[in-house]
Amino acid sequence: MTKSNDGAAVRKDAGVQVLDEQVLDEKVWQAWIAKGALREQRSADRRMIFVKCAGLAILAATALLWRSLSEYDFFIRLGVSLSGCAIFFQALSLRRYAFVAVFVALIVAYNPLVTVFPLSGAEAFTFVVATTLPFAASLAWLRPARPVDPKAAPSSDAGRVFFSSAKGPA
Repeated sequence: MTKSNDGAAVRKDAGVQVLDEQVLDEKVWQAWIAKGALREQRSADRRMIFVKCAGLAILAATALLWRSLSEYDFFIRLGVSLSGCAIFFQALSLRRYAFVAVFVALIVAYNPLVTVFPLSGAEAFTFVVATTLPFAASLAWLRPARPVDPKAAPSSDAGRVFFSSAKGPA
């Protein structure tokens, strides 16, 4: 039993170097875990983009169809406040406290249970149009850091650290 350049145990059988199966299995397992984590992160990002676009679409539809949506007041408020809650939690996890404060104010303003302002009149229309801006800004500025894709940069140390086991960096 000898050690290879990357620290893996190597057996010499009939002059041919064979990697130890346990080390190979551990590397395959770590690669599979990293691939799954990357897939989960991308799925979570897509879901969050969908929630942001849904809130933005509700506000845009409300602004465009202002005169005919007064009977759907509860559902408009519910959709905007739920998407605002999701963005609030994302901003909180990313430590973007300005967004946290803005979306707390929007959640309170669009609370479907306690009406803060009626969805009628010129002032309410201006407020609805103005509240599309934080939703649009959240699409652009509230993005989590991208995880390192080991296939994108195979020669860098980032991939090795990403795939390293609990023993520490290779």
